[in-house]
Amino acid sequence: MSDSKRAGRVVGAMLLLQFVGLMVGFILITDVLRSSDFLTTAAGNATRIKAGIMVLIANDLLTIGVSIVAWPVLSKLSQPMAMWLIILGVIMFLLQVVDGVHIMSMLSLSEQYAEGGSPD
Repeated sequence: MSDSKRAGRVVGAMLLLQFVGLMVGFILITDVLRSSDFLTTAAGNATRIKAGIMVLIANDLLTIGVSIVAWPVLSKLSQPMAMWLIILGVIMFLLQVVDGVHIMSMLSLSEQYAEGGSPD
């Protein structure tokens, strides 16, 4: 089996895994983030939110892995475009980390709100 065929199969498997991971990650966090009363509901779902964020970050690491596995094949066609694929994968990972930090800070606010009790 040629190297490009092997790389194509690995990239295909990684993309299928990434598709499943993206669905799982967004399913875990979407219901909680869309609730009308986030401050009271997020603290009870902290484990679910943290797991969703970790799955999404792992998926972006998988994106970088896809671009690295595809590098030998794509660099033969266009080395600058292959490099841009890696750069965009890293940028996507960094943006997902920033998004995760923001969601975690909202979760922390919800937990502090739940500990202090609601003002009546």
